[in-house]
Amino acid sequence: MKKYWINSLCLVSAAVLLASCSPGKTDSPPDSSSRETAVSQEETSPAASSTEETESSWPVGKKGDLWILPDSDTHVYTRNELSTLTGEELRLARNELYARHGRIFTSPELSSYFSEKEWYKPSIQPEDFPDGLFSETEAANLATLQAMEAGPLSPPPLSADQFPRLDGSTATLPISQALCQLITGADPLKADTAVVHTKTSSAYWNLLYAQSPEDGPDLVIAYEPSPDVKEAMARQGDPLILKPIGRDALVFMANQSNPLSSLTEEQLVDIYTGALTNWSQAGGKDLAVTAFQRPAGSGSQSLMEKLVMDGRPMADAPKEYVISEMGELLESVAAYDNTGGALGYSVYYYARNMYRKPELKFMAVNGVSPSPKTIRDGSYPYVNDFYAVIRKDEPADSPARILFDWLTSDDGQALINGLGYVGERAVSRLLPDALTEEAPVPSGVLDLPEGTVLLADGEYLYGESGTAVFDSRMKEIAFIPRTSCQGLNSFMEWDLTTPLILTDLGGQEESESRTGLYSLAKMDWIVPPDYLYIASGSPGYLLTSGEFAPDSGLWTYSYSCVDRDGRVQFSGKEEAYDRYQQMKDQARPSSPEEFAARHPELLERYGASADDVRFYYPLSPYQDPLACIREDTVDHYYSLSGKFLMDFDTGGSSEEFHYYYGEDLGDGTAFLQETSLNGSRYCLYRNGSLEKTIQPDAGQQIIPGAHFYASVSGNYVDIFNYRDELCARFLLGSSRLD
Repeated sequence: MKKYWINSLCLVSAAVLLASCSPGKTDSPPDSSSRETAVSQEETSPAASSTEETESSWPVGKKGDLWILPDSDTHVYTRNELSTLTGEELRLARNELYARHGRIFTSPELSSYFSEKEWYKPSIQPEDFPDGLFSETEAANLATLQAMEAGPLSPPPLSADQFPRLDGSTATLPISQALCQLITGADPLKADTAVVHTKTSSAYWNLLYAQSPEDGPDLVIAYEPSPDVKEAMARQGDPLILKPIGRDALVFMANQSNPLSSLTEEQLVDIYTGALTNWSQAGGKDLAVTAFQRPAGSGSQSLMEKLVMDGRPMADAPKEYVISEMGELLESVAAYDNTGGALGYSVYYYARNMYRKPELKFMAVNGVSPSPKTIRDGSYPYVNDFYAVIRKDEPADSPARILFDWLTSDDGQALINGLGYVGERAVSRLLPDALTEEAPVPSGVLDLPEGTVLLADGEYLYGESGTAVFDSRMKEIAFIPRTSCQGLNSFMEWDLTTPLILTDLGGQEESESRTGLYSLAKMDWIVPPDYLYIASGSPGYLLTSGEFAPDSGLWTYSYSCVDRDGRVQFSGKEEAYDRYQQMKDQARPSSPEEFAARHPELLERYGASADDVRFYYPLSPYQDPLACIREDTVDHYYSLSGKFLMDFDTGGSSEEFHYYYGEDLGDGTAFLQETSLNGSRYCLYRNGSLEKTIQPDAGQQIIPGAHFYASVSGNYVDIFNYRDELCARFLLGSSRLD
């Protein structure tokens, strides 16, 4: 359901990302003499820089052969496969794409060349050659050939130590990451974590209100500022310069089974105001329209209100049709009851490059389909710019100003186009290999015990309320939507036989949500979510119900204790609560003093007294505290049952080292986080012995588990096993498209 591996260049090469580019130069017929773009279509271009031999099984011919690219309609050629072609042959191969479809050439040279080919059937005048005639495969080959003809991209004229601080929208993050690679030489993984985008509004606020030049970003790459940001800018005398560097569009997605391929602007307004409720009213099947929406305040919802509704109120949608996360909305449109009745919206870049699904299709508006050409020339109606932004007082020779100007140069526009965006101008350049190669797919495997899974909080991970369940290969095996898991604030391991305490959010107000017990083994509720609160402990699970009396303004509570199968052990009012607490206290010590009383042999071992015992309370309510016995400079950690976990020597200096808490992770594993004047580190113990120490970099956060650790840096979180093998990478939910 979710894509958990995100390449810094959005999963595919630049050639494939440009698969929907329009033919020609890119916007003009192939024999135009215009010099607006990097190379005109019928002019001789410089030879490709690479001459390495290839071992491709796909044949590549030469000038004079029947075909130079015989499989250009079925195979996307790589730069390596095309590297043997000369500049002239690249030009001929590019025009061969047009000749294959019968385009008539005005150039005598090209007309003569292709007239000698038995397969060439000239039939379409240049001005009549349709923009959308090329298949996606042919368009990808065209983009690659254009870039190779134009020659290599020249990077920004900055050294690695001049790389400015960047901020911006989540959707523009790949641009900043590519700039980091170009300027600093960082590999894709380092570039992913070196650049942090704090979302559109935050980026503008950070640029506006930085207390000093060192506090805020130097350059922002972001979508249009919100009205409140614009008002703040006006109050300050408009201190920022916003320069358009590319365009995106609000696009509508339908299921492939829907026979309609286009809607008018009026029909879209009617759908979302509730006036058009059946596809037959738009000329389609007799089928109800299921119109999905995004929540108020999301980026695509703001575009919807601005570009489509233009002040007209949208109809209230059922709660299940208001989707919090962009990917889930597209998933819903793709899968909804398989009738073709669903409709949703997204931004073009995301839908085109980051969340492709074969079940989805773009819906044309007024007969115009969204594409780089129609978005760039404005013939598609719902277009919005994105910007490079600096302060007006930014010095002319500063790195931020230099990069700001470079982004609208031919090289800057070629980079934006090559990354799959729609630049202000249709320019192509040959991107460095580092920007077109896909990053390696994570291959590590978590050493999870049999019957154990990794849980992730959906809001944290995806920006979508729910609970995600992963196996040892980090394959998502389940997603329980619109739930919140008690004790899960990011990741934790879980035994499939132990039920989860889940709150069913269900689109309700938080005060109306209810909690139940959910079985991952059955993938179903074993105790329905009808309770105000559920606590866990050795006696079982204490379910709390309540009734509110409006007259008195008081609540009356009742309680039930159930086992892990949901069977009721006892129930009642206050007496049931007291019985549960008594059983819980009997099962484990509830204070350091009680721990000392239960384990005098441990105090005797270390020559300690009850005053030397402390409890460390973990973040998760599922975990018991750890008992710590101080002996001189050494702390001895035990579970509440008296099982030894680890020893830690404080060194006798309370000023140099401060350790926050320890936690029993289960399966004989425990960890202790300590901080010093030099930062933090995490000490992992297995069966009482120190196994691993993790020293985070500045700005890096570590989330440890018994068989994994998560490293949070920049906008990403990486999941590792304790062999330091990368198992998965996620774009954090807090960084999702805004």
